[in-house]
Amino acid sequence: MIFKELFEKIKDFFTNNKKLAIIVCLGVIIVLLLIILLISIVSSSGKKNSFTDTEIILTETQMIPNGPELQNDYVISRQTKEKWSDEEVNDWFTIPTLKDVENLGKSNDSMIIDLLGNAP
Repeated sequence: MIFKELFEKIKDFFTNNKKLAIIVCLGVIIVLLLIILLISIVSSSGKKNSFTDTEIILTETQMIPNGPELQNDYVISRQTKEKWSDEEVNDWFTIPTLKDVENLGKSNDSMIIDLLGNAP
């Protein structure tokens, strides 16, 4: 009941006093915009990044996470050598066989066919 009466009074005010109603609406909008502007200025001045001028220096060594995806002797960073030693070549390098090269070629060909098969 109270809201219905209030709604009717507001409706009558807007229908009878159109110029005054427009001025009141514009005033309310301007006040709201000023409040929003004031809030944004106050909130932006309070939030400053405190890390911009400080340099972070690590004092402890890095910890390697324990997990199944990393080996226990995994090294995060290392100095790379220009050239492998003969022992490393024997340990790590495997000369591909003719079958390996053919399988790689077939795999590459199938990927190219998949890409080109979908092309217009």
